[in-house]
Amino acid sequence: MRKEGGIYDLPIAVGIMAASEQVELRDERAIFLGELSLDGGVRHANGVLPMVAVCQEEGFDVAYVPLIDAREAGVVRDVTVLSVDSLQQLVAHYNGLIEIESHSEDLGKDRADGALADMKDIRG
Repeated sequence: MRKEGGIYDLPIAVGIMAASEQVELRDERAIFLGELSLDGGVRHANGVLPMVAVCQEEGFDVAYVPLIDAREAGVVRDVTVLSVDSLQQLVAHYNGLIEIESHSEDLGKDRADGALADMKDIRG
């Protein structure tokens, strides 16, 4: 099957590293989303929010997403969203050298007056 787009770059790289025993994956139901640049940076991925939402429905626990997309993905409840800036950072995380912080978003707390978010505030 031909790969379209870059969204599968990060999971392919993680799969290769796990199969070649360069990293040992944790005992978690995790997904990996993101395009890799030539220097190992993890780039923006279109459609992160709906993909993480489907993963929640399918019972996944953790979503590794590009740093720039972490806030968007963080609105999904019951999935721990971890933002990845580079493949090197992810490897260091799996090897226990660093810990990647999780992100969650409460859309109701973004307003200065404390009111819940309203659909009229949504753009795009």
